[in-house]
Amino acid sequence: MKISKSDPGKLAARRGHAWLVTGLFGFGTLLFLAGGPLLPPAQAQWNYDVTLTGYPQARWKALTNYIDKPAMADINQDGRPEIIGAGVFGDVYCLDGRTGQILWTYDEERSLELAVYVSPAVADLNCDNVADVVSIAPQGKVFALDGTNGKKLWSFQAEGMVVYSPGAFDIDRNGTVEISVVDTKGNLYVLSSSGKQLWKVTGQSPFFGAPAMGLVGDKAVVIAGDRSGSLRCYDATNGNPLWSYSVSSSPSSSSPISTSPVLFKDPQSNAMPWRVLVGSEKGEVHLVNAQDGQMIWSRAMTGGIVGDFAVGDLRGSGALDAAFSTSHSEVIAVSLSDGKTIWTKKFKVPLQESSEVKRGKRITRETLSGQPVLVDVDGDSKLDVILETRGLNSYIYCLGGSDGRIIWNYGTKNLRSNPRLTESVTIAPGQDELAGDQVIYSDTVPVYSNPTPLVGDFDGDGKADLIVNDRDEVGLINVPLPSALAPGSWSKFAGSACNNMILFSVPCIGAAPAPSIRLSADRNEIVDGESVKICWTSTNAAGVEMDQGVGAVGVEDCLTVTPPQTTTWTAVARGCGGEAKNSASITVSVKPPAPPPIPPPPPSPPSPPSMTDADREALTRSLNDVFFEYDYYRLTPDAQKTLDQNVKQLASYSSLRLGLEATCDERGSQIYNQFLAVARGESVREYLVAHGVDVSKLEVRPQGETVKWDSRRDEEGWAKNRRVHFVILP
Repeated sequence: MKISKSDPGKLAARRGHAWLVTGLFGFGTLLFLAGGPLLPPAQAQWNYDVTLTGYPQARWKALTNYIDKPAMADINQDGRPEIIGAGVFGDVYCLDGRTGQILWTYDEERSLELAVYVSPAVADLNCDNVADVVSIAPQGKVFALDGTNGKKLWSFQAEGMVVYSPGAFDIDRNGTVEISVVDTKGNLYVLSSSGKQLWKVTGQSPFFGAPAMGLVGDKAVVIAGDRSGSLRCYDATNGNPLWSYSVSSSPSSSSPISTSPVLFKDPQSNAMPWRVLVGSEKGEVHLVNAQDGQMIWSRAMTGGIVGDFAVGDLRGSGALDAAFSTSHSEVIAVSLSDGKTIWTKKFKVPLQESSEVKRGKRITRETLSGQPVLVDVDGDSKLDVILETRGLNSYIYCLGGSDGRIIWNYGTKNLRSNPRLTESVTIAPGQDELAGDQVIYSDTVPVYSNPTPLVGDFDGDGKADLIVNDRDEVGLINVPLPSALAPGSWSKFAGSACNNMILFSVPCIGAAPAPSIRLSADRNEIVDGESVKICWTSTNAAGVEMDQGVGAVGVEDCLTVTPPQTTTWTAVARGCGGEAKNSASITVSVKPPAPPPIPPPPPSPPSPPSMTDADREALTRSLNDVFFEYDYYRLTPDAQKTLDQNVKQLASYSSLRLGLEATCDERGSQIYNQFLAVARGESVREYLVAHGVDVSKLEVRPQGETVKWDSRRDEEGWAKNRRVHFVILP
């Protein structure tokens, strides 16, 4: 490929550097490129072929799965942040930010049927002064990983699927964080740092986005918006509702919430300074008083709000502003003082909507759907707006925070449809064209790909580096800024590594108080051969250890022991605030004569005979398949009758394991059909469980449109492919 340029000497003389990265083919390539000249906005378009010219020069590259919203933390404590990314299928990567070396990876039952676009929450969970990682798998698993090695610390199973980022915040300010997460069945959970469920609430409809956790005054709260248009605030310590606010203008005109709420403290307000910012699918931006749920102001935009807000001082005025994108290909900045628009950047490519609108399914092409980050790029002490787009062509834009002007932009073609080892890099300053992104809307589980850039000094040169993603690549762009990150920069998803969507001076983790422990025995004197129960309770402890060879135990528990001699038991409680000890002594006397022997227990009843091949074949023939209507997963009356008959057939085989193979007809996209197959399988499983079948014996096997029972491409053939088929598992 040729290199077209007008005057390289003029470019080389300009100050500043910026690098665009495109990667190797595959699910994801993370590249760190060496510096080069920053093209000015007025310069003509430039094209470079990486293979032929060797320019730009890659410092390092790392192959990963596709990572949508990377996070950062100094995991290995070398003074430079590492890159932590959650792959869209549930895998997690930790990469050295300086060298690109993969420090560790983790797969949590990777799902190839469902993809999620989340950012992991990063916080110290086990008081070892190393940041740990909390992420999710789409099947409803929330899990924590040790930041030092990527090993699992704990996992939690939600009732529904989990498709939004988890959040972390120290609710009780005791030095350990709590975790918040929502699932697709309308549940909001708060977990302890050890993965124990502290409380759960169920909303009237599924929640949307990552919840906001933080302090409103001295009260810890969790705030989440749902698809019915309600913004709900809960007491973070117990889940009690505090207030709710509707973004709909009237009860008959619902407007689903389409952004994660942002909780912040207004620096210009003294009386009631805590605020919540949220947007709706109909294009309304609402600022709400976080203390009582009353509206401060509401403004209507020209398009639906499709990306989360980034909050910061864009004008250098000391007041907070917000930047966000809409479905009308706009980036908008508003003042949070009064809601007035500061500027609007309108791009040329409009939203394109397909004509296929069937039963709640709408497929659109979004040009802008990600959350921006705010960084002072040009050294004018004002935060600028950097955002990434998706589609057949992906772009990275930097807009002036005070006026929305394009400072620079870069475009790179998505290699997904035509993978090659390298691809040309197009650098087009001042170009406004964007290409669309595909967003699938569903009545039950809206899942969006909202790319969020990441800014940090990963190579330790004192200048900021910009992390951006593509569907098949992850790229690191080295942008030397005039100064370090300014205070108040929104440099990552949710504005903090804790993913709690808060913006004020309160840190995610509070000062840890010293732990305490009480240890006692139900008897201090026993006869040789007798047992004694030792119990303990602790406060502010992350873990407790017992001596005498016991080891790690729960922070509050009991232990039955039979000491052969007089023994002192000591328990040590350790927490983020230090450690505490307590002891209990047990005196053992001479053993009395042995009592008569205890008669042996009666023999166990014989186990039921195993199923023969003939029995298995007969049962398989007697289990009838369940059929579904087009684009539906709910059970019809005929399907329920079929399942009732199957339940009777299964009554004599309680130990039998069944596979529920769910299929769809070929209409609809592959991703949508996979999702629909999961829903159909879950409907059958829930019905069987409700009628007495052991849930542990049932396994949903979504097959989408990959398995065809009838090859005819008409309604009769398609109807036979919309089914759940029963198979007996070994």
